[in-house]
Amino acid sequence: MSMSEEKVAVGRKLVWPRKPYIYTADISESIVGREKEMGMIAAAWMPTPWSRALSPLLVGPPGCGKNTMVYEMAKRMDVDLYVCQGYENITAEELACSLLPSDEGNGKIDFMISSLATAMLKGGICFIDEIGKFPGKALSLLASVLDDRRYLDLDLLGERIHAHPQFRFIAATNSEDLDGLPDFIRSRLFPCIAVDKPEKDMINTIIVHQYPEQQKVMKQLLNSFWGLWDEVAKDWDEPSPRDIIQIFSLAEKLARFGEQTTSAVKDKKTSPGLQLPTEIGRENAAIRMDHIQQALHQFQVMKEQMPC
Repeated sequence: MSMSEEKVAVGRKLVWPRKPYIYTADISESIVGREKEMGMIAAAWMPTPWSRALSPLLVGPPGCGKNTMVYEMAKRMDVDLYVCQGYENITAEELACSLLPSDEGNGKIDFMISSLATAMLKGGICFIDEIGKFPGKALSLLASVLDDRRYLDLDLLGERIHAHPQFRFIAATNSEDLDGLPDFIRSRLFPCIAVDKPEKDMINTIIVHQYPEQQKVMKQLLNSFWGLWDEVAKDWDEPSPRDIIQIFSLAEKLARFGEQTTSAVKDKKTSPGLQLPTEIGRENAAIRMDHIQQALHQFQVMKEQMPC
């Protein structure tokens, strides 16, 4: 733990807080689409004199922008975001507080509170991703956080954190994991916001938005890409934005690598194109259809190797 950071007080004890996640979207200034869903999140988080802020649950298949929506909400609201990643073996203690060796040595132990506890203490957004993968025993800790009690007991510290007035909570899960959520948690997560795969036109808009300098050629490439996709993807599910973004991202990297290699050959450099540049211009490399074909082939290889 960096000594430039400061411990915070929880009751009578000093503990290390978690660092917020800093969302740096250098491809575009804002998310494309999803304004309706993000408006629902904003409305759910508004307190009234008669009710507290609600705790939305985002549900949808992988790669459709659930995480990006949360990151964008935190950015627009200018609020610290604390992320907790779900997995099958997480414990209730990990959702509250952990022990770690102190930098002072001599066998001393420090306490580090979780992302959830830090958000509650400081007044940030807590985002639990893949909440459907949590075991029920771990989720039991959330019951008092998500109802009118709005507190979290830290048994390791023997202290209780009451939620800051600016504390907000949101969770996300893939559709297939939704049934794994216990009823006592599902009933506390509301509203349940569906984040479905967007239509082809919206995916096209996302891709064009990421390559502003090539909009005219990008529209032509997208038309050719979808024809190629229909040829090779007959047995696949509908693509997610993540799938197409990754394909076009690899295509641009292949284009940039090709330009770098050609430049190195002209300059008679050794090992052309194999040095990682320290600075990369923000302008897009000129993507061609052969780059997209190579990238789609790599995606096809990945799909064939994935278990059914």
